[in-house]
Amino acid sequence: MRGTGVRIPGAVREKRFPRPGSRPRSRAPVPVPGPRSPARPPPPRPPPRAAAGPPPKGPPADAPTSDVVAPEAAARTALGTEAAARLASTLKTPPQSQGTTPRWLLRALPWAEVPGGTFRVNRRLTHTLGDGRVEFHATGPDLRVIPAELRELPPLAGLDDAPTLEALADLCRPREHRAGETLAEAGAPVTEVLLIAHGKVRRSVPGAYDGPVELATLAGGAFAGAQALVGDPGRWPHTLRAATRTTVLALPLAAVAELAERTPAL
Repeated sequence: MRGTGVRIPGAVREKRFPRPGSRPRSRAPVPVPGPRSPARPPPPRPPPRAAAGPPPKGPPADAPTSDVVAPEAAARTALGTEAAARLASTLKTPPQSQGTTPRWLLRALPWAEVPGGTFRVNRRLTHTLGDGRVEFHATGPDLRVIPAELRELPPLAGLDDAPTLEALADLCRPREHRAGETLAEAGAPVTEVLLIAHGKVRRSVPGAYDGPVELATLAGGAFAGAQALVGDPGRWPHTLRAATRTTVLALPLAAVAELAERTPAL
């Protein structure tokens, strides 16, 4: 259909002929497509500006390195002979002794040559009161009970006279017992107060069929027979036998009675 401007699908378009006396329309030449030219790469971007600050340490990132990796070395999975020998070897340093190369401290200290001399070690004695255990003080082979620790015994808990406590500590005599030895037998009269310094002592009473029945095990710091310091000493109600090698300090009751006659504090 002509003049409507509507195209009908499937319709055959008429061929138009120029009118008589009309000039033919000139059409612009249609360019013939040719081979495409290669695409131009985008222009390179300028590098970012570095922040103001101190220059970085070390060589620049684009500096050439001296390590050249051979093609055959890139596929290695183990160290070479030279690298393995370098790791296996150790650095030997000369001995540091006074005879060869003395240290800086030996040079700095003022040394003086003397034929002989004596020295003293200052020690501070510390002990705990009120824990129910007696503590001792040892100087070489000499073992002595701390006088103030005698107040751990119930009959001497209220004694604050330091000279009297010193005198009681001087009356204690050390004694050694091997394992299995008897320190006190049940039924025997109490003649001394035993202070256990080292070792373990088993306390037992006779049981059925004459077999001993263990009541407890006393260790270092424990004591036995303290009730004999007040009134009648009486007899031992149990047997004390050393379970290991034991060191005890014995306080004789006879010596305590003599001291009580001269000391009003007792």
